[in-house]
Amino acid sequence: MENLKLLLAIREQQIKQKELADQAGICASTLSEIIRGRRNATDEQKKLIAEHLKVSVKSIFPSSIE
Repeated sequence: MENLKLLLAIREQQIKQKELADQAGICASTLSEIIRGRRNATDEQKKLIAEHLKVSVKSIFPSSIE
């Protein structure tokens, strides 16, 4: 299942997925798989993605324990 909250946050920031991946220090293909629900993000990846989107981890990964 797609991570729609993450996808929406990316669109709201008007940032390209590749740009976000580069800023967060993860592979663009990994980010794509996280968005599409094919891969679970590690806690560290969640923090980095949220930090660069300027949102809380919980807002884009609701099932996360923070």
